[in-house]
Amino acid sequence: MCAKRKTGQKKLVDYSKSFYSDLELPSMYHGLLIRSPLPCGSVKSITHPCLPDGYTIITARDIPGEKYVTILKTKIPIFAHKEVTYLGEPIGMIVGPDINLLNKLQKEIIIRFKKTGNEKKIEELSNLLETEATDSQVNLEDKEKPDLKKESTEIETNLAEENKSQEDFFLDSNEILAQRTIFSEDDPEMVYAESDTQIEGNYSAGMNIPVCSETVGGIAHYSHGMMTLYSNVYWFSQLRKSVSDVIGIDATQIEFIKTLSVGGRTNNIWYSVIVLVQLALAAFICGKPVKLVFSREEQKNFIDKNMPVVINHRTAISPQGKIQTMIISIAVDGGKYNPFIQEIVDRVVVTARGIYNSPTYKISAYVVSSATSPYQVNFQWLDSQVAFALENQIQRICKKIGFLPEEFRRINCFPSPISPFRLDLSNYDKLIENALNFSGFSRRYASYQLAAEKRQKTGDLSFSVPIRGIGIATSYEGCGFLCSDYYASSLNIKVTMEIDGSVVIHSYPPSASVQQIWVNLVSKMLEVSPENVRVDSNFDVVNEPKYPAGFFGNIGLMTHLLKKCCTGIQRQRFRHPLPISVSRGITSQQKKQWNEENFCGIPFYDMATGAAIVEVELDTCTYKINIRNMWLVVDGGEIMSAPRVFATLKNSVRQMLSSMVKGEILDASNIEIKLLHSSSDSKQIGGLVHNLIPAAFVSAVSQAFGKDFESLPLDPTTIYQPVIDLKNQSEPEGKLEGKS
Repeated sequence: MCAKRKTGQKKLVDYSKSFYSDLELPSMYHGLLIRSPLPCGSVKSITHPCLPDGYTIITARDIPGEKYVTILKTKIPIFAHKEVTYLGEPIGMIVGPDINLLNKLQKEIIIRFKKTGNEKKIEELSNLLETEATDSQVNLEDKEKPDLKKESTEIETNLAEENKSQEDFFLDSNEILAQRTIFSEDDPEMVYAESDTQIEGNYSAGMNIPVCSETVGGIAHYSHGMMTLYSNVYWFSQLRKSVSDVIGIDATQIEFIKTLSVGGRTNNIWYSVIVLVQLALAAFICGKPVKLVFSREEQKNFIDKNMPVVINHRTAISPQGKIQTMIISIAVDGGKYNPFIQEIVDRVVVTARGIYNSPTYKISAYVVSSATSPYQVNFQWLDSQVAFALENQIQRICKKIGFLPEEFRRINCFPSPISPFRLDLSNYDKLIENALNFSGFSRRYASYQLAAEKRQKTGDLSFSVPIRGIGIATSYEGCGFLCSDYYASSLNIKVTMEIDGSVVIHSYPPSASVQQIWVNLVSKMLEVSPENVRVDSNFDVVNEPKYPAGFFGNIGLMTHLLKKCCTGIQRQRFRHPLPISVSRGITSQQKKQWNEENFCGIPFYDMATGAAIVEVELDTCTYKINIRNMWLVVDGGEIMSAPRVFATLKNSVRQMLSSMVKGEILDASNIEIKLLHSSSDSKQIGGLVHNLIPAAFVSAVSQAFGKDFESLPLDPTTIYQPVIDLKNQSEPEGKLEGKS
C-alpha cells in the first residue's frame, strides 16, 4: 500500500521485497526487550552497574507522550511501570550497536521492585525462579531477597511451565472480561433433568500448528523529522496513530516500509503494533536506526500462543434420537490486554450453536483475564476448537444411543432454520449424501463398530486385525461476521476503469493467490486483458483503511464486493465517459439481517459447508496411528481456481495433522477431495478444514480403541492405555509384566 499526502510528495507507505530481519541500515543499533522476572509487582528501577558508552536503557519514564497504546477500547502499556501483570512483561529495552555485547549486558541488568501487598507470593515466586548462572538480580525495596540469577532463556522456560496445563488457567483468573449467554424460552435445565438419555462431555483442543514465518520485530529510524518503520505489520492506521500519540509527532511524519511476510497475519496483528511503538521510541531517543528481532523462544512464549478453551456439553436425547436440549458452557482464557474480547465471546457462542436443531438450549460463554502474557487473536482457531467439541459430542451421542452418525445428523439437522441464528443449510443433505457415497462410510463404519464391540467384549486384540476406525464431521465456515462492531460499517472496496481501458482495484494487497483470482475475475467480467488489471494500494492518511485486510476472515466478502463493483462499472461504461469509479460495501439492508440487541438473525455474510471423513489404522506392533484414507466434500459455491482450492485444502490438512498427536507428525498420503458444483457466489473455505479434521480424526481413533477421547493433541501414553486395559481384561494378573 502506498499512501501519499499530496502529489509529488514522499509516499508514506511503500513495499520492500526483503524480510525486515535481512535488512541492515548504516550506523544501526540493536534492541532487546527487558522482561519482568516476576508476574506481579511495581518496578522501582532498572539499572546496570557499568553500562558502556553508546548503550542505553529505555523505560516508561523516557516516553515523551502517551504511556499506553489504545487498541479499540483496550489500553496496553508500552512498558509496564505502575504494575507488572504477567511473567515476562516488557518493562524496558536495552539498545546498543553490538548485538553480542547487548546480550551480555541484558543478563547483567538489575531490576528492583517496590513493596506490594503480595510479598509472600513474590518471595515464593522468587525462590521458584532462583538460579545460579549469572550476575543479575531482582531486589524488593528495603528488604533483601534471594538473587534471581536468571537468563532470558530461563524466563522462557518458566513461561512454558506456567502454561503447561490449559485447564488450570481458571485458578489465576480474577476478572471476567466479556460474557454472552443465549437461551430458549423453555427451561433447558428442566428438560435435561427429566430426559431419559443424558450425555455429558468436557472438551479441549490445545493443538499448536507449527509456525515457520518470520518472528515479530522490525526496524525504526528517525531522521530529519520523519519516522520510518520497516516491518511486516499490516495494521497501518492503528500503528500510525499509536506512534504519533507516543512520540508526539504528526501522523504525516510517519512512513512505513512494508516488508515481506509469510503465513497467516492474525498471530501478531495487534501485538506487532506495540513492538513497533517500542522501537519507534528507541529510535527517537537514540537518534539511530534501531532493529529488534524476537527470538524463536520469545515468539513461541509471547506470540504464537493459542487461547486455552474448555467446553462442557450436556445433551438430552429422546428415544427417537432427536436432540431435546443442548446446554453448553465455554470458558476462554483471554490472558492480559486482549482488544477483541467481545468479538471472541460472541463468535464462540454462534459457532457452538452449530447446525443442529434443538427445541431448548442454553449456551454460556465467557472470557476471563489471567496472569499470562497476551494470546494471539485467531478466530479461525477459536472456531476450530468449538466445532471440535460439538462434533465430538455428536459422535459420543451416536455411540451411546446406537444411531449411525449420518442417520442422527439427518434427523437433527432438518428442518432449518436453527434458532436463534439463521444459517444457509440448503445443500446440507446433498453434502452428506456425497460424502457417504464418496467414501463408503456407512459400510466401513458398521464393520469397524462390530469389530470394536467384539474386542471390548472378549479383550482379544487379535480379532479383526488390522484394527481400524472411521469418523465423520460436518461443519461450516462463516465469512463476514456481521455481529462484529469493528469492520461491518467501514469495509469496502473501490474499482476504477481508467481512460485507457485499464482497471485499478483500490485495496490493501491480498495474498498472491487471491490477487490472481481478483485479476482473473475482473478481466472476465469487464472483458479486459489480465495485464491491464492491477491492485493499487495508494491511500492518503485520512482514507487509510481502518482495519487490516484479511484479519476478520473477510477475503471472501471482499471478493463479493469486487464483483459488485465490476457489475456497477458494466452498467455505466457505455453511458458515461471514462474514468468510472465504483465503490461497494456492506449495505444497510445486509446489516439489518443481524439483530444486535437480541443477538439473533443471520450472523455471517456468507458461509461454506463441508464434510470430512477420516479412516485410521493402528499398527499392531507399536499401536501408532496411521491415516489410511481421508475424504473431503466441500460446498464452496462457484470455484474460480480448482487447482488452488485443492492445494489449499491439502496443505491445511497436513498442517492440522502435524499437531494431532504429541511428538508425532501424521501423514495422509491418500486425500480425496470433492467440490460440489454450484452457481452461487464463491465462498471462503480456507478455515473449513480446521473445523472438520480434528473431530473426524478423534472419532475414528475413538472407534478403533473403543474409548472416548475428549482433548487434542492426543498423548501417545494415553492412547496406549486402552490397549493395556483390554489386555488386562483377558489375561491373568502379572502376565503383562516385563512387556514394554
